[in-house]
Amino acid sequence: MVVVSWHWGLSPATGGDGRLVDYQQTLARAAVDAGADLVIGHHPHRLQAIEVYRGKVVFYSLGNFAFDLFRGQRQTTALARCRIEGGAIREVGFVPAVINEDAQPILAGADAGAAIVGEVRALSAKFGTVFEPGPEAVVVRV
Repeated sequence: MVVVSWHWGLSPATGGDGRLVDYQQTLARAAVDAGADLVIGHHPHRLQAIEVYRGKVVFYSLGNFAFDLFRGQRQTTALARCRIEGGAIREVGFVPAVINEDAQPILAGADAGAAIVGEVRALSAKFGTVFEPGPEAVVVRV
């Protein structure tokens, strides 16, 4: 099993706006084409789209989790979750979370969680990604 983690994208801390940039998709797809089973990106400090490419899930950015660059601001984030059985990834999803004003990650409550899922759906719409609620995470349908 191969999981690729990319430090990519344009961060607002360095003049970017946190949006997905073309090279991220190029590298993600190249990783899958080369055999990656899962791609997880980080660096833009914002949630970005989730794509399913050739049956593999790509998290372009999970946002912040333990970082205080934007201390004093509430931020959305997510935890990637995958179920592995028999040496293969059987299910991939995410758990909505927020970073509170003290830069502490906490799992999102029902209302905030629904808003974060809506945000991820909107960001991922151009890829046609389908999400299903699960008992422990929002599942990415592959």
